[in-house]
Amino acid sequence: MSLSSSVSVVRVGGSDEELSLKLTEAILGFQQQQQQQQQQQQEATTSTSATSGTSASGSGSGESNSALNGSQILKISNRYFDASVALLPLAIGTASNASTTETSTDVDEREDGILLVFDDSSSRSFDVLANLHATAEANNQNGDLLRLCVGLLTAATNTISAEQHEQEYSRRVLWCLDHGYEYVEKVDLSPEGIQQGHKEREKEGFARIIEAIQGTVWSTAQMHKQKKQQLQQSYQEVKSTIVSNATTNDTTTPQYQPPPTTLPIQTSTDTTTNALTQEQEQEAKLREEKARQALLQQDGINDKDPATELYIDGTAPSGEERQSQQQADAILNNMEGALKEANRIRDLSKQGQLSDDERRQRAGDAAVLLMNLMNQMGGDDDDSDIDDDDDSHQETTDQAVLANGE
Repeated sequence: MSLSSSVSVVRVGGSDEELSLKLTEAILGFQQQQQQQQQQQQEATTSTSATSGTSASGSGSGESNSALNGSQILKISNRYFDASVALLPLAIGTASNASTTETSTDVDEREDGILLVFDDSSSRSFDVLANLHATAEANNQNGDLLRLCVGLLTAATNTISAEQHEQEYSRRVLWCLDHGYEYVEKVDLSPEGIQQGHKEREKEGFARIIEAIQGTVWSTAQMHKQKKQQLQQSYQEVKSTIVSNATTNDTTTPQYQPPPTTLPIQTSTDTTTNALTQEQEQEAKLREEKARQALLQQDGINDKDPATELYIDGTAPSGEERQSQQQADAILNNMEGALKEANRIRDLSKQGQLSDDERRQRAGDAAVLLMNLMNQMGGDDDDSDIDDDDDSHQETTDQAVLANGE
């Protein structure tokens, strides 16, 4: 990676220039310490890797100490990408004045982040950050990839009372949220504080600042070739799977066919719908007749002749009565099937296997089928009987009124 090609710039500004310089030195010092530890680990591996590691580490150390407009460059390297980040002071003044303070270079500098530093123990120190933010916006130095609002612990006397602490904390957090900053409070830059918290899962203080700088995907980041190939391969596999599933669904998904609005009435002569053979039907009728006769004998009734299938009063059913009875049985069977279809629609809807349109269509078809079956069961005759009863009752009432009038 060539650091002279492009560099991500992070502006560091503070309510006090000393605070911003102190934070910058702490970040650079910690970065150099990490590089030295990595160099020692490489040297301890093998003599061959030690030689190459010394060369690479020396180059990295030179890069971190190389000057760029009065700043120092951080070398960010992880398992995914490499990037170079320069910590530059926040320019004070207008954009025209700020441009004259920096010499032009061949480096592609990209404004990617900003760190605003203040004294954590002073509310007035925090109030200065609003002007610093406005200046950064005016000079186009307010990068949005990383924005941290850092409160440093200092030796100054804390001017915030215990009663005011909660209110002050809420005020700072709300300002940071409104302007897109992450609030990092009580940052200890002492030698002990710089080393604390880096192994914790939820990092705070200085450890959180380092984690944010190393974990941000900078605009100048160069993805590792091997990782880039893995991501491209994974993307192609996911894309082909989605296309394959879409094609399969288009060709194999069966289209819904609504059931007929009326079901045919089954008769005893319809051999295609009866599962039993004629012999089985006869045996079933004989068993049913024997059971009926046994019940009649228990009650002392022997008026039915089993050979002629007579009613109890000795009369035999006519052909129309037999056909009517068969039709009634068929309607009841169809009614049972329609109710089962309605229950099936409800179960499929609960399981999420039907869309809203399919559920409405099937429910409508089942409702039409039930209405037709109700009509076949003689719903119109019942309505006419009710109307006749109403007419008869009205006529009786009229006669009673006339009689009282006479």
